[in-house]
Amino acid sequence: MKPNPQLLFELGNQFKRHRIHQGATQKKIADKANIEVSYLSDIERGLKNPTYDVLVRISRALGTTFFTISKAVEDEVFHNDKRK
Repeated sequence: MKPNPQLLFELGNQFKRHRIHQGATQKKIADKANIEVSYLSDIERGLKNPTYDVLVRISRALGTTFFTISKAVEDEVFHNDKRK
């Protein structure tokens, strides 16, 4: 089964929002999460489908939980029509 591109895009968008809100660079977050900067960049652009382990490490590097990130993704993708 192929990943949902809308979910991957919004997942990356949520990571990027959190990172920018903190004023952190991709390098800083990638180093904390022990991943390559290019991989984080691809995730933020919705081009990669990371493992659960990587999702948790990025979330922790951002000072949040993956639950918080995934809830925001779900709200944006699946409940967006209710806010209009």
